[in-house]
Amino acid sequence: MSVKIEAFSVLTVVGFSTSFILCCLWISGANGAPYSLGRPHLTLYDHEFQKGQRYHQDVGPQCYNLPKVFDDRASSIDTHQSCIKVCTERDCKGCFNMKPGTKGHFTLREIHLNDNISSFTQC
Repeated sequence: MSVKIEAFSVLTVVGFSTSFILCCLWISGANGAPYSLGRPHLTLYDHEFQKGQRYHQDVGPQCYNLPKVFDDRASSIDTHQSCIKVCTERDCKGCFNMKPGTKGHFTLREIHLNDNISSFTQC
């Protein structure tokens, strides 16, 4: 049996012969954003309703500053059922908790964070 993982997006398990496939599982979030198993992660989008260019990052306990090309550009977010602290300033200052099911995920404008996220960390 072999296991093949490609760019965090496709996991395929193939049986002993080419005609016998045990499992084929597509692992993805909204709009095909990749999931990373077992670790909190987020995807930021430059348009509302999780559309447009996206930035995806696994999230650990440290602070993550957005790269300059995505700094202050996010208009929606997918926290993939994790609590992520998003911050209006670099180095995780001026932060707000984005918990699963709370408003703002599809349009950051409704919580006054549209084009205003510069860093993030775990809650």
